Amino acid sequence: MPDPSSQLDRLEANQWHALYRCRTDPDHRKKLIPKLQSLLENPEAEIQQGALRAVARIGPCQQVGALATLVPFVATLSQSEDLLTRKTAIGCLHNIGGDHPQSAVPALIKACDDPQLLEGALLALVDFKKAASPALPLYHRLAGHKQAKIRRLALRGLAAMEAGDKRSREIIQAALHDKSQAVRQLAEKLSASN
Repeated sequence: MPDPSSQLDRLEANQWHALYRCRTDPDHRKKLIPKLQSLLENPEAEIQQGALRAVARIGPCQQVGALATLVPFVATLSQSEDLLTRKTAIGCLHNIGGDHPQSAVPALIKACDDPQLLEGALLALVDFKKAASPALPLYHRLAGHKQAKIRRLALRGLAAMEAGDKRSREIIQAALHDKSQAVRQLAEKLSASN
């Protein structure tokens, strides 16, 4: 079996053709997924990061759920001891987590406890829309965050999942008086649409 570095080199050759081909060719994808899984399970951080970048580069496939088997492995790496591996895993979950939100959403919620992952993980949750419904308490909590961009993302999360509960409506109303103009503007837009 070839060493992991040369496997990654082959995946990145020819402008990542082998990876992009996974989007539309199910037979090719079936052959490649076990190799990617093996690379994700490699104990070396550099190999894990390369594998995460490769999986993220595949991105959404024509077949919904095509990369679902890889999402739990990526979710596990979002808790790695290595910061770059964690950040790369969050970006990868953002790209493919929709294929298996049951694994991706809890990992992203947990990643929001890490200040170095918070913004990326929160943005991924927002993009998952209603599939991120377990993040509702997180959005409520982060609506009071000290950073305006995080408060704004929390409001975007409420809007994306179309949260209509009493607490969410109260948060949006309170945000109309936020010290940040960007947060106030979003709250005005959300209030007008309800």
